[in-house]
Amino acid sequence: MADFCKKCSEEHFGKDYGDLKGLCKPGEKVFDICEGCGKGWFDHLGNKIEEVVLTAEEEAELDKMIDAQLEDLQLWK
Repeated sequence: MADFCKKCSEEHFGKDYGDLKGLCKPGEKVFDICEGCGKGWFDHLGNKIEEVVLTAEEEAELDKMIDAQLEDLQLWK
């Protein structure tokens, strides 16, 4: 059987048939395959969760920015 996430179901059929809905509890995620957008993580409503993967350089830059903001707020010393 072909399963679609909420977005792909709405795009292909005009409404969400809930194929991937209810596969996990609120606040959890499940790994599955949508016939429209492919494999990935989905929430309890069947929405695909976009996960951001940072490179080591991006993560280091983000850490610097956070440290600078915390220093400005005098929360980190």
